[in-house]
Amino acid sequence: MSLMEYMSVVETLEGLSRVTGVAEPRDDWEVYLRRQLKEGGNGQLPIGEQVFPGDSVAIAVSGLVPRGDEIALAIIKELQQSGIDMRSVSIVGVEDWQQAIEGREEHWGIHDPTETEGSSMVGVSRNGEAIYLNSRIADADVVIPVVPAGLGSSTDGYLYPAFSTRETQLRLAHQMKLGVEEALEAEQMVSPFFVVGVVSAPSQQVGEILVSPRGASDSVGSQIRQSFWSTNSQQYDAVVATLGPAERHAGLEYVLDSLRVASQLVVPHGPIVIFGKVETDWERDAIEHDQEEEVEGDLSAEQQDDEDDEGEGWDEDEADYRDAVELGDAMRDESESQADSEDEWSEPSSDSEVDWEDDEALGENDFSQIPVRQQLDGLLEELRSRQPVFLISQLDADQTEELGFGYLSDVQDLQRLLSGYENVGLLEEAFRWKVVAT
Repeated sequence: MSLMEYMSVVETLEGLSRVTGVAEPRDDWEVYLRRQLKEGGNGQLPIGEQVFPGDSVAIAVSGLVPRGDEIALAIIKELQQSGIDMRSVSIVGVEDWQQAIEGREEHWGIHDPTETEGSSMVGVSRNGEAIYLNSRIADADVVIPVVPAGLGSSTDGYLYPAFSTRETQLRLAHQMKLGVEEALEAEQMVSPFFVVGVVSAPSQQVGEILVSPRGASDSVGSQIRQSFWSTNSQQYDAVVATLGPAERHAGLEYVLDSLRVASQLVVPHGPIVIFGKVETDWERDAIEHDQEEEVEGDLSAEQQDDEDDEGEGWDEDEADYRDAVELGDAMRDESESQADSEDEWSEPSSDSEVDWEDDEALGENDFSQIPVRQQLDGLLEELRSRQPVFLISQLDADQTEELGFGYLSDVQDLQRLLSGYENVGLLEEAFRWKVVAT
């Protein structure tokens, strides 16, 4: 049974209560968005003074924003009010919007990073790496990114590497500093005029939406975001804590944070069920191996032969790309070793030891130097002494139990576990939440 089917069963439980934040999502977000676009403000000119008839426009929608297709349609309505011809507007997303784009396929596109022919080279980074972006974005006169606001630091920029190639995404996956620098370079090459920043709220709702210059939505969004993800210390008989949308993998740090929050909302002896796809070390290796095979599979035998010779037959873009790859190969080992040394979530080596009880050495609440797996083991050991803790994921029974969780073999097990409780809390994207005292 799929995770989505498991989740559909959870949502039909009697007594299920979604945990809500102290602030309500904005239900008039479309009206508010269009007013910002029309009138300007927040350091931003009205859209009619930034986009002109004849301009080609690309609206690039991140997969991390709720209601991304609806937001794109609202922007289009305001563009049309400003005299922009719909035929000059393209929308590019990373989600499966088949229903939303039906009948509008010529304007809507789904970015597939494995399809290299759908990307264009826009330049070369200062480190010699070829920078590719989706062709609709690269060719547009005006780019409008629709992105999450207030999430803090990330390797992702507004457009890059989410709208780049799979090879780029794999290269930057564990190189945060390099990823941020390269994203800034990439986005300067296409120069988006303004950014639509979306502060997400639980249940895929729009908490707030902000039209502002580059960077402004992040600072404003971070100030208000937590109000949507803070809840009081109400106690539930049982808690189901999701790691996020079912199709996305979550690292062990997300499992750890989710478990910490869920444990504060459940009564003693009440069960905790963590729900979602989990990216462990062995899972991460499998994902990256599959992605690398996809990239390699896109190269024809003829192209691979060309890579082995001295560049004969390459056109200008291909030659630039090969030069960039060669330079990148020379730098990669050094960059990755630096990133590994800075990665606070790295697993301990077999001979490393951290004293879990050594508060004097680490500081009373300073867990930053303790590997995430060791923190998870310690928390699970503490929780299991007073309540059952389960994990429903794509992992099998042995892998689940190796992580320290109880295993539920099928949906009937889940129904039996939760059916006896009158008040079951559903904590969506549990790692985002903060429990505040009442």
